[in-house]
Amino acid sequence: MPRRAGFTLMEVMIVAAVMAVLLMASLPRFQHTAERLRIEQRVFEFAQLLRYARERAVAQSRDAFWVWDDDARRAHLEQADELGRPERLEERAALSAPLLEGATLTVTMDGQRSACDCVQFLPDGTASPSLIRVTLDDLSYTVAIDAATGQAKVAAGAAAR
Repeated sequence: MPRRAGFTLMEVMIVAAVMAVLLMASLPRFQHTAERLRIEQRVFEFAQLLRYARERAVAQSRDAFWVWDDDARRAHLEQADELGRPERLEERAALSAPLLEGATLTVTMDGQRSACDCVQFLPDGTASPSLIRVTLDDLSYTVAIDAATGQAKVAAGAAAR
């Protein structure tokens, strides 16, 4: 009787076992990559919110503030009212998604921890010179705000200058 083309059950089981071992070995790497991508997404979202705060300050000729809320683990925007007092903006574009659990965010100005965990943007387009550092395990991202131009730049690893 001629032999049929195909695989035996034993061959299929061996291939399945090898594939399972390879998948289990690569799973931690995939999880690390997914975690890195989620952190990067939040950092770029923070940078976009900083750019939006600068644009509002210039367009409306009022100070605008990027504010980190440690309890809610998210950033939001505030803008000065007619008397110069900050008011929280309630529009959706003025609020970030929450930062991942386990990640930390610090705001520094001139090398010192910011008392308000905020960045101020002035109507002339300038800003308080600030660094926002987001870290999670071995991942580190920095958003540097240039005081003269108010521009936000993202860098991975060491602090941007």
